[in-house]
Amino acid sequence: LASASNDIKFWDLRSKSLIQHYPSDVVSDLVSTIGFHPSGNYLLSADINGKATIWDVREGRFLVSLDISHRCSESKDCTSARFSSCGRSLVTGETHRSVKLWSTKNLDLSLDFVGGSSLCASDEAVLFA
Repeated sequence: LASASNDIKFWDLRSKSLIQHYPSDVVSDLVSTIGFHPSGNYLLSADINGKATIWDVREGRFLVSLDISHRCSESKDCTSARFSSCGRSLVTGETHRSVKLWSTKNLDLSLDFVGGSSLCASDEAVLFA
């Protein structure tokens, strides 16, 4: 369930009860996108000011944040953030036409593409045009 806020909440739709709540003290700006790791154990969120956050879903706690727009002087909006299907990398896309590929092993920036307008991600490649 998504809403215009900086909180992330998981709901049980059958019982209509709140399962987990990731509070706004970690997520400082409006969340623009979320995605799960293939294992289902981690959640990746990104906000409108270029910060991606990884959460441990099993324990319901914050793990780490990445400044995904650290080289950007224009708009910082992160419009997409996804784990690869193998879980070894994550991809972020921003409104200023930047796509970044990150290693999930050490959270290093592996590749930084600038100038595209659309994104296609897979285990083997990140393509944008």
